Amino acid sequence: MSIGSFIASVFYKYHLKEKFKSVLIIGFFVVGILLIYHSSWFLMILYRTTDIELFKSVAYYNYLITRLGNVFILFGTFYALERFFKDSKLLIIGQKTLSIYVIHFIIIYGSFTGFGLHQLIGKTLNPYTAIIGAFTFILIVCALALYGARTNKFLYSKAREYFKTES
Repeated sequence: MSIGSFIASVFYKYHLKEKFKSVLIIGFFVVGILLIYHSSWFLMILYRTTDIELFKSVAYYNYLITRLGNVFILFGTFYALERFFKDSKLLIIGQKTLSIYVIHFIIIYGSFTGFGLHQLIGKTLNPYTAIIGAFTFILIVCALALYGARTNKFLYSKAREYFKTES
């Protein structure tokens, strides 16, 4: 969260500068590559310098820092391709990430009902069925996130009308 806040602060302060976009894209790639390929080495140096066992443990199982490097590279890639995403459905889908998160948890894990696809299907799909199912699932969840807000707006307006007439 703090890294995301930092990046948002950098965007807010410098987004109108002339070379901001190219410097930030290069920065995302450089930091991402450093985190992916050199963070374990750096953590081992910290371990040898401080003798703190945590650095050694993290260096041997360096999953999160490596994934953070992947995220930086993805940020750089998407920011470099930003002009292709403006005014597209992908941009609108990106604004609905919380809705997508909630909807997918309800469908997969049955967050409200206790029964979801996870209980129904488990890990029994072959690769082809899993790929087709994942693609279909993504389309359904995105459609629900995009068009579900319209349904919510309709329901909320009807509920307001009902409660106004009750008063």
